[in-house]
Amino acid sequence: MSEKKFNRIFLYAAFYVFAWFVLDLLFRQVLFKEIDQPYWSQLYLKSVLMTFLSAIAFLASSVILARISKILAVVFIGVFSILLTMDAGSNYFSLHFFKSYLSKYHISFVAQDPRYILDALLTYPNFAQYIGILLLFSLFAVPAFVFIKSAKLSLKHFACFSLSLTAYVLVFLKMVPDNRHFLLLPNINSSVQTVEHLKYMVANKDNPLVVLRKHTKLRLLEPRAALRKAKTIVVVINESWGKDFFPHATDGKIGMPLLNRRLKDKTQNFYSFERAFTNSTATDVSWPSLLTGVAPGDSTEILHFFPMISNLAKKSNYKTALFSSWRLDWANMMPFLQGGDLDTIIGANELGLPIVNDLGIDDVESSLRVQSYIRNELKETDDAFFVYATNGLHQPYQVTSKHMPDPTTDSRYEAALAIVDHAIDGILVALEETGRLDDALIIMTGDHGDGLRSKNNVVRITSFYDYYIRIPFLVKLPNNFPAEETANLIANQSINIQNMDIAPSIAQLLGY
Repeated sequence: MSEKKFNRIFLYAAFYVFAWFVLDLLFRQVLFKEIDQPYWSQLYLKSVLMTFLSAIAFLASSVILARISKILAVVFIGVFSILLTMDAGSNYFSLHFFKSYLSKYHISFVAQDPRYILDALLTYPNFAQYIGILLLFSLFAVPAFVFIKSAKLSLKHFACFSLSLTAYVLVFLKMVPDNRHFLLLPNINSSVQTVEHLKYMVANKDNPLVVLRKHTKLRLLEPRAALRKAKTIVVVINESWGKDFFPHATDGKIGMPLLNRRLKDKTQNFYSFERAFTNSTATDVSWPSLLTGVAPGDSTEILHFFPMISNLAKKSNYKTALFSSWRLDWANMMPFLQGGDLDTIIGANELGLPIVNDLGIDDVESSLRVQSYIRNELKETDDAFFVYATNGLHQPYQVTSKHMPDPTTDSRYEAALAIVDHAIDGILVALEETGRLDDALIIMTGDHGDGLRSKNNVVRITSFYDYYIRIPFLVKLPNNFPAEETANLIANQSINIQNMDIAPSIAQLLGY
């Protein structure tokens, strides 16, 4: 093999390193200019070295496999190129939504819910992403195919393969785990970390690394006499419910006209709280805190020791249920909820309907299931407690439903708001028609805020700005609620309240 031909392996390897540089610069400096960390601060020598060594190992092993079987080489190049494409695509997503590179925390999240990526790909509306995926795959696969056609098998290839792979593994093992996830590194690093994490999860099922797990069964004391026996208790949790869009959306328009109409009708006993805050801007932290009253800063042991409000309701002889538009198997949420003494748990998987938005089905479809539950599964004598969770306001936002005309709005978020409004009103109508609304306690809140735009250059899950932590918060009291407690609630409409207040308030109502 001529020296010139042999040098091709280094030229092609240099091409892969150059490709990663270009992608990194494109993502950071062109597409997401708001990322202001100095670019060169991320260029670790070990990272560049690993990219170069892994590229040589990839090319050399492709040639070796091609001499054994062309099919083997095609499969190998295809799989490795898919891994590289996933790595670049994941970092694009991470930089866009979290302003950070792919990390072990992202890998851990996806490892618990592998369907997440597929749902995101199928429901995000930008078709340019599929073109981008195809281009990325071509960028990694085509040069490898061109290279193996012109390269000939020799001892030098074996030497390159052995030495580069050995060096690659040694450097990889020496790196701090947090630094293994970096855009310049091929996805093989993330893949190894994923396998390691999955093995760890299997071996340590009850380890706190998997934050949410099944609740500890508690022996609850008998409640005292309830403040006021609410025949029906409903907690509505709207995903990404932004304060800027309720009750008014952009340009002074009404964001949720059906709900706003009920709010203005004083006979319905709806009260709006102007200074309400979420417990956390991350759903998988906000939900457990909301359902238990445990602060996000408390330990996982305390979180799993405290009862959920559904435990208290069940102890008070309520029929209990939870309905969700989104899949409940991400972030280990389902095992956590199963400790809540819920007679019925129904999410997107149980309904068996197509995912239309991020992890969720059509909100109107889930609302229809709740309406059926109210009308057909609750006896007149049943006391009922249930949670209803919407998903339409999560990015990229649900904008159509076959059960209603397409909303005519200026933005995707406002279109989703109209659909959520329709879904919630359907449940309220079902409560009216079954004679349950007058005697119902209804709490409506958001797991966190959101909307069309971020006013500050901070991503949601690490933000403490009002745009993300302020939420709409409504309470509907049962008729003939004690006058003193009603006066207290009205007085609290203008002070700071938090989702963490929901659980102890319901506990007090039930006599705990």
